Amino acid sequence: EQRDVSHRELDFLDPRAGAVRELVQRIDAAPLPEIVAEEARRQVERLRASSVDSLEGSSIRAYVDWVLSIPWQDGTPSRPDLRRAKRLLDERHPGLGEARDQLLEFLAIQKLGGKPRGTVLAILGPPGTGRTTLARTLAEALARPFVRISMRGIREVADLRGTTHSEPVARPGEILEALRQAGARNPVILLDELELLGE
Repeated sequence: EQRDVSHRELDFLDPRAGAVRELVQRIDAAPLPEIVAEEARRQVERLRASSVDSLEGSSIRAYVDWVLSIPWQDGTPSRPDLRRAKRLLDERHPGLGEARDQLLEFLAIQKLGGKPRGTVLAILGPPGTGRTTLARTLAEALARPFVRISMRGIREVADLRGTTHSEPVARPGEILEALRQAGARNPVILLDELELLGE
């Protein structure tokens, strides 16, 4: 009880102490990889030396909040269901035999134990032919979350991957936002509307 009273008094006298202690507790409780936890603690140490309400302090807190919001350990295991995938593809995309067969072949390889890391599939076709629903069907067949990123308005790589958090106007990219939105570290991410890139 004396310790809690002391902490409250310190928080009243120095808002940094409470903010720093809260962040340290959240970092310790989060299932972060060790290298990520070390970097987050290093940033918290920087916060001790700065004002919580300063631009640098706000930037550090935003960075640590983002690190803690990313699903580091929540990977969804891939369980390809070929029968369900075939049924969904037949229902949603009648007539797209070649695209259906290629997706089923990809899922069959996954089911047989092929685990290509970071597989990138290109789904080509004019607007309105079902590229998004093909990708959504793939996600359903893999039992993974599905996230769509529109490439309209993406003007540089930093829009996708984010900017360095040490910059004054640092921001996370669309990929990190997609991971946070999906709540899993291995969702199916569709980079849609590539033809509108930069518009």
